[in-house]
Amino acid sequence: MSIRNLNVEGRLQQKPLSVAGAFVYSGSNDLAVANLTMKQGSNEVAVTGQVLNNRYLNADIHVNVAAISSLYPDVSGTIKGNVVARGPWNNPNATGSLAFNDINVASQLSAPLSQQGPLNGELEISGRYTDHTLNVNLILPDHEADIRLKGQWQNHVWRGQLESSALKLANTEWQLTSPFALSVGTSPLKADVSSHCWASRGNGELCIDAVHYQDNTAKWHVFAKALPVGLWANELAPDIVSAPSKATLSFNSKGQYAPQDPIDATFDVSLSSADWQLGVSRPLTIRVNNVTTTGTFKQGQLQSQSLITSADLGEAELNFNANVLGEEKDIDGQLTLKNIDVAPLKPLSPAIRTLTGVLNGEVEIGGNLASPTLNGEMQINNGAIDIQDTPVSLENWQQRIVLNNQQADFNGSFILGGGEGALNGNLSWQDTPSVNFNLKGSKFEVRQPNMRLRVSPDITVNANAERVDITGSVNIPWARIEVESLPKSAVSPSKDVHLRGEPPKEEPLDIVHASVMVNIDKAKTKEVKFEAFGLSASLYGGVKVNTQPALVGFGDLQILDGLYSAYGQQLVIQTGEIQFNGPLDQPLLLVEAIRDPDKTDDDVIAGIRIDGAADAPSINLFSEPAMDQQNVLSYLLTGQGADASSGSQDPNYGAILLGLGLSNTKTLTGQVGEALGIDDFSLSTNESKLSVTGQINQRLSVEYNVDVGLSNNDTSSTLRRRQDPPDLALRYQLLPRLFLEAVQTTIEDQSEFALDLYYEFFLGESQVLPDSDNEAEQDDSKNE
Repeated sequence: MSIRNLNVEGRLQQKPLSVAGAFVYSGSNDLAVANLTMKQGSNEVAVTGQVLNNRYLNADIHVNVAAISSLYPDVSGTIKGNVVARGPWNNPNATGSLAFNDINVASQLSAPLSQQGPLNGELEISGRYTDHTLNVNLILPDHEADIRLKGQWQNHVWRGQLESSALKLANTEWQLTSPFALSVGTSPLKADVSSHCWASRGNGELCIDAVHYQDNTAKWHVFAKALPVGLWANELAPDIVSAPSKATLSFNSKGQYAPQDPIDATFDVSLSSADWQLGVSRPLTIRVNNVTTTGTFKQGQLQSQSLITSADLGEAELNFNANVLGEEKDIDGQLTLKNIDVAPLKPLSPAIRTLTGVLNGEVEIGGNLASPTLNGEMQINNGAIDIQDTPVSLENWQQRIVLNNQQADFNGSFILGGGEGALNGNLSWQDTPSVNFNLKGSKFEVRQPNMRLRVSPDITVNANAERVDITGSVNIPWARIEVESLPKSAVSPSKDVHLRGEPPKEEPLDIVHASVMVNIDKAKTKEVKFEAFGLSASLYGGVKVNTQPALVGFGDLQILDGLYSAYGQQLVIQTGEIQFNGPLDQPLLLVEAIRDPDKTDDDVIAGIRIDGAADAPSINLFSEPAMDQQNVLSYLLTGQGADASSGSQDPNYGAILLGLGLSNTKTLTGQVGEALGIDDFSLSTNESKLSVTGQINQRLSVEYNVDVGLSNNDTSSTLRRRQDPPDLALRYQLLPRLFLEAVQTTIEDQSEFALDLYYEFFLGESQVLPDSDNEAEQDDSKNE
């Protein structure tokens, strides 16, 4: 019988698949010969074999899976190998090997395997069913395994011996100390592992005294001693544990598992006494004297006792019971905290100047894992913290916390910035977590550069995951504030603006609903003093600040005993008020500052009035009795009228007034220059003229002067007008110091025109031009 030219074609994973082969059987010789080849893209498996007299096998298998992803899209890499089998049909001798290269698993198939990275390795097998060996070498980026196993299969039982093994799991290393035996039976299912140990670095050792499974019952006894956990912690988290600790871990676990009694086990864990170095830049050494945990697990009930003691940090003890396999998963226990001291943590940061505080407590634990309850009391005593560059320091903090099922009531006192304060409230974690508290204080001193405040708050906060309500008041009875400069302003985008394709951002402050009254010097003691840009004054008043639907304020601030330096004079503020009726950055101003009446002739009151919105106030001069602006300015600057002196050096008050008006046009000037395409566009004054200047391009500049009607008509004025700047001037830079200028000017109602060529130099200057000038002239000559 024979089958020749077997050829089957199809598709697998959208790629062509072919199966080709042949089969021949010779009855007279009792010989069967077959070959079969399967191909899919670059993947190929070939099998050839011979069977003689139903007793002798001769077979070869060749595997070349060059693209696993063609067979399984979520797995990539290659597998190559060969297997050769020779000998009796029921117990042939086989040798073979498989090599794995860059085997990767996609996250959608298995996220844990995907995170392990590519797998490389080799598997080798040789021998018969009754006597065989297996060598396995597997390598992952963070793990390695090298195993040599010898075994035999007989009477439905496999018995073997692990002769040697070396494992690397993360940063731990394990070496088998001596071979051990293991067996697996199939009818019935049973397994045994004999006693053996794995050596770790140092003197660490993990031992399996016995593992046995039979009749649906598993029993074990596993223990470890002197595992170098301090070394492992340093290698796994060097930024936290900055140096290897000599601490070692020991544990012991013994128990059994059966369906009728899921787990019946005992365990104990201990950590040896050692120093732990924490932090890198400023390492902190903490002594941990004792860490122990013992417990039992029986009929689904966990019972454990844990103790941690440290000569530096204090002591914590926990007795914990849990029905982890029950439907409700009930828990109960006791937590005891004794003298937990934070002072040893001070060296963690150089900015911490003071850090003290001791925590004690007794807490009963109940409820279930999903909804625990706590009952008892905790206390914080002698708490203090002072951090460099923070505006306040905390001292003498005493806080009592009473736990009642799923709620905690707290009350305490402290000294903040030299002032006494109290913090009282409650916290609930039943259903929706929430916190409510009240903060009261008297004269907390807040220090910032150029500012000192004494603040007395009375604030109530009610908060949950969806909303934070803040109400109350803040009194500022005393302050010393000096403002030398204002921060650069910035325009924040509207909350309605967000990038296309991105969801609107949720700002944390959007859930804050605050309504707080800020009172400044309610008693009018004149102890809130403010100095800024020539203003020296005392403030009082009140502003109510709300955060929703936007940050707004309502109220006013008054100025007491204010002095303002302007125009070279010390002006007295007779009326000063800042009104808030909307956004805090847009208050209304009403300020009147006058010259000291004792230094002003003719019983005249002359001053300056500022009113309107803060971003665009109106500035005017006023007097009693009323008079023209030049006279008001004269009284304001000199204490005399404009006609009181006829000296030739009298100031031109009209030009001063014009300059005063232009001083508020900087923003508008910039916008006009930008619209006209003129750089450095500016407005200025010269005597009675308004001057407009700007740069049209790199070489061409323009100047335009116009009389605004403030000039006098006397003889000296006529002479001065002959020396005035031209009405129009266009200047072109030929070379760095050579200019061509065309001008038009008006002299006694006659227009004059001129074209000038002039060279600029300075007396005492070297004749050698600067390199930059020479280079510029060379560039110009090249351009010509």
